[in-house]
Amino acid sequence: MKKRALISVFDKTGILEFAQFLDKKGVEIISTGGTYKFLKENGLSVIDVSEVTNFKEMLDGRVKTLHPNIHGGILAIRDNKEHMDTIAKEGIETIDYVVVNLYPFFREVQTDKTFDEKIEFIDIGGPTMLRSAAKSFKDVTVICETEDYSVVMEEIEKNENKNKKRLVVSTLGINDLIDLSQGRKSIMTEFLFNDSQVILVEEGLEYKKYTKPAALINLYDEYLEKVKEFGIKVVKRTEVKNIFCAKEKVYLKGLITESRLRKLGLKNQMLEVDAKSKVTSLAMDYIKENSIELCYERRQ
Repeated sequence: MKKRALISVFDKTGILEFAQFLDKKGVEIISTGGTYKFLKENGLSVIDVSEVTNFKEMLDGRVKTLHPNIHGGILAIRDNKEHMDTIAKEGIETIDYVVVNLYPFFREVQTDKTFDEKIEFIDIGGPTMLRSAAKSFKDVTVICETEDYSVVMEEIEKNENKNKKRLVVSTLGINDLIDLSQGRKSIMTEFLFNDSQVILVEEGLEYKKYTKPAALINLYDEYLEKVKEFGIKVVKRTEVKNIFCAKEKVYLKGLITESRLRKLGLKNQMLEVDAKSKVTSLAMDYIKENSIELCYERRQ
């Protein structure tokens, strides 16, 4: 299910960058009034709240978000089947992020504005959405301080990387590098097609063993730059341990020895080896002792 964010802010500090971040993460953005106009003018795809409520703003903007299509989407308990069936029946979609900051009422009452103008800074919709989102804190991310945008972005990135599958390629021959740069099908392209991460260990790149002829090495460097454009990362062997989480997949070719596995620090992971690879008996012992799941690449 696509995630949705409702953004309605008086203080627009940092909101463009935050909205752009959410947009890149595939989050659908709903907005109101001035915020909608601001985001739209800056090139973001934004849904006006009236398209969600099927009701135009009224009473000079006093009534915009006070609607079941908004608060039902915020307040529905996601693991409550009755709640989810109810909103589905009513055509209400969930709202997963509520990004709201309020009118600065106490600041404005100190100004020389008229009494009627000051009254309009009493916020109704904003506090109501914040209260609804706070009640649904288990399912809805509530953001009311501009300083929290960076914190939320960091947490989203962390969780995304934590859940993303990774394939670590410990050794890559020259022919494999050329094939990969040209997009030929392999286990690596399969991971990329599934929005998973592929990581090449720099010391395992065969061509790195050579320093000349320079023209040929430069050509291989160009191939490597090309595969980086696909989103493939190249890291030092010492960085590999810091990347791994439980049950991530590592891909190895050639002779699989205990020392190779120990250097990589593999534990509680899935090890996929080339169909022609040989695994030594000591490596097999290491695999068993460290709860490593071993599987062989299937040839196409």
